[in-house]
Amino acid sequence: MQLKNAYSSFFPVLLICLFTAPIVAQQFNYAPNAIHFCQVRQKYDSSLGLGYSFGINSRGADWQLAFSPVKNVALMMNYLDASSKQVKKQLIEGSSSRFAEIGVGAYESAGRGVASLFIGYGQGSIFSNYVQRYKASFDLHRWFIQPAMVFESKNFAGGLALRFTRLAYAKAEVDYSLPPEDLRSIQAIEAKSPIFIPEFGMHTAIKAGHCQFSLNVTSLFYDANTYNFQRLTTTLMLTVDVGATYQKEQAPGVQ
Repeated sequence: MQLKNAYSSFFPVLLICLFTAPIVAQQFNYAPNAIHFCQVRQKYDSSLGLGYSFGINSRGADWQLAFSPVKNVALMMNYLDASSKQVKKQLIEGSSSRFAEIGVGAYESAGRGVASLFIGYGQGSIFSNYVQRYKASFDLHRWFIQPAMVFESKNFAGGLALRFTRLAYAKAEVDYSLPPEDLRSIQAIEAKSPIFIPEFGMHTAIKAGHCQFSLNVTSLFYDANTYNFQRLTTTLMLTVDVGATYQKEQAPGVQ
């Protein structure tokens, strides 16, 4: 019953965000996905998250998955889909992107806290449509190291994380008739790539049964304007403790 009530409370908020967010009409060369605050605590723990990420220049669906196959070791997978068919068909200006990554790490649970350290790799693509149907597209490759700390109480959770990123660009296709300011940012990326970027994440959540309703904020510590990077991404997410839900279903008499 708690799980059902959690879903019914979360999705109206998610739909309001989807239908009231402004139409994306600006281009970007990188937008950080939500930092994954992995919260597994023991062997066979697993979680599944579904969220809505938005920033000044982007918005999309965010999926997160974590699983602990052995004690103190966890795997994570993240996928952000901020794609736009209208942008890809060059019907409107803006950027369309997708990004997927996997990671492996260690965690330690103590009292109400969980500390973790993950390393991982991801790749994706960005396609941007500009005025007069000029375009630019990139393939992205990203390595990361991510220490994080999460604290939980009965009804609330919060966390902080740093993600140290090595961002490399490949297979670039650029129309060199782009507006000068946009062309300058792309040329700066070409001169600098790979780019090392520290990213800061904050996580706050309300717990309901085996669910968490969270607000995650991911921010770049970097000169984002030089490269036309989106500095801030905010994510609303519903995360379900799949392992605990499954165990309760297998033993309905256990409270």
